[in-house]
Amino acid sequence: MFESKKKIQTWADCGDEYYYGLNGERVDYTEAFEVYEMAGNKKHPHATFMMGLCYELGRGIDKDMEYAEILYENAANLGDPDAEKRMKTGKVFEPPAPADEGEDIDDDADEDEADEDGESEESEKIALAVEYYAKKKYKQALSLFQEAAEQGHAKAQSYLGDFYIEGKGVKKDAKKAVYWYTKAAEQGHGEAQNNLGDCYDKGIGVEKNPVKAVEWYTKAANQGYAAAQSNLGIMYKYGRGVSQNIVKGCAWIYLSEDPVRCNECDEELTPNQKIKALNMKDELAERIKR
Repeated sequence: MFESKKKIQTWADCGDEYYYGLNGERVDYTEAFEVYEMAGNKKHPHATFMMGLCYELGRGIDKDMEYAEILYENAANLGDPDAEKRMKTGKVFEPPAPADEGEDIDDDADEDEADEDGESEESEKIALAVEYYAKKKYKQALSLFQEAAEQGHAKAQSYLGDFYIEGKGVKKDAKKAVYWYTKAAEQGHGEAQNNLGDCYDKGIGVEKNPVKAVEWYTKAANQGYAAAQSNLGIMYKYGRGVSQNIVKGCAWIYLSEDPVRCNECDEELTPNQKIKALNMKDELAERIKR
């Protein structure tokens, strides 16, 4: 399943809390590395750099200079300035700790998450559950999300779907995941709509239905959800659940800025097709803005 950018950023921030001992957390390099890895595996630039630093210094993981260099290069390619500096100098570079803003950080995060879901405010329970989730305290998070989900909170319903898909703090149950993703998706939650589309596309917890997959990917894509735009592009590109249209498919993929799939489109499109796809991408972007 694709994760939202804010969720990935939460993981990276949580890694900093453990690495530097911020916001009341004790320094714990093992926990820091594990959370950085969650974000780094989703191509978060800073988290990828910090993974490299952990490998170079042997903090939270066995030293592996060769792999550290690979991670530094990956982070630099993702645009991380610390990684770029490390690659240029070839010297160990440990960035200074971010400002320890205490509770203000959580308040800002709550405000950002509320904007993402179209809510004016988030309950303290959901904010606390998100924090528990980022710190991999899944049982505590699950209890709070369950309560909020049953009260109709779309974000909590979407998270609950993640729990059942991934088996975090609960036994894996794809059908329950689909149930909760559907609840959240029907309320317009973009990440849940994308994940529900993924379930229909791959037959996870529900019978495969590419037409339904396109329906949910489209809803999320039209909200500007990048992962759904990329997935919808694939559906058009290969004609799954919709008439095949490689130009329209690549237009959605270019809009999503998915680097791997954009490169594939660059290689597969003719020059004329690429011009059409890029023009269509601009039209889609303008339409979504309205």
